[in-house]
Amino acid sequence: MFRTIKLLHPDYVRGRIDLTSLQGLKLSLRSLVFLKKNLTNLRKGHLAFISKLVGVKIHYLEQYLAELNRNTSFFESLEQQYLSVWPSHRFYPHFFETNYPSKGGSVFFQSVTMYLLVRAMRPNVVIETGGAGGKSSTFILQALKDNQQGRLVTLDLNPEATGRLNSEYSWWPQGQPSYFLVPDNLRNRLDIRLGDAKTNLPKLLEEIDSFDLFRHDSDHSYEHMLFEFRAAWPMLRDGGILVSDDIRANTSFYEFCQEVDREPVVSLQALGGIQK
Repeated sequence: MFRTIKLLHPDYVRGRIDLTSLQGLKLSLRSLVFLKKNLTNLRKGHLAFISKLVGVKIHYLEQYLAELNRNTSFFESLEQQYLSVWPSHRFYPHFFETNYPSKGGSVFFQSVTMYLLVRAMRPNVVIETGGAGGKSSTFILQALKDNQQGRLVTLDLNPEATGRLNSEYSWWPQGQPSYFLVPDNLRNRLDIRLGDAKTNLPKLLEEIDSFDLFRHDSDHSYEHMLFEFRAAWPMLRDGGILVSDDIRANTSFYEFCQEVDREPVVSLQALGGIQK
């Protein structure tokens, strides 16, 4: 196990181990086992996914991954932000890793994949939908910072206005806005647009000439996914990338790929992407 997770920053690994109680130790081991699984998937699935999608050798992606895991200040700022919201949860992202494993809650399931994709692409403008608490957004913003270029425009529903504090979002901290996990030092590259994507996405696309990377992670209904793909594609620059989370939810991603005559690149049957 530890040979696999050595890619992580050592302080991150040590910080996952709670020796204060037997229950804490059990949760820590569960967290580390889940990290090992996801890191193995990341290397075997997600790195190959990015390499094929962007045309960058896996060797360079592993260098970006090692660079991220050496970035102590990034993980510290993220943990401080997390603890400011959830002071009762000792570790970031221990809560997600131990309580939401079936939902891919680990940061190393999707968030690091987006970090590596942005590092490899070096985009100027990234658009994402469904940022929620800002976990993946934070990693995208760090990648933009490391690239020393680019901005992220992210669209999400207002949690207070849409009843996000219901059972589906039982983990959502009371009174917190969208993107509450994004540290202050990364917000200078972040443009947040709250509201329905069916209204805000067309408005946003009218403001820009083109953009480089689109990420769908909002409403995973068939109709909404197709709407976002069809809205974003015409304004995506030639050579740009469209990626979608939860492509298993329905057939919309594969149908759209046929519609625009592009061969889908898929990682672990959950994450899909195409290049324009």
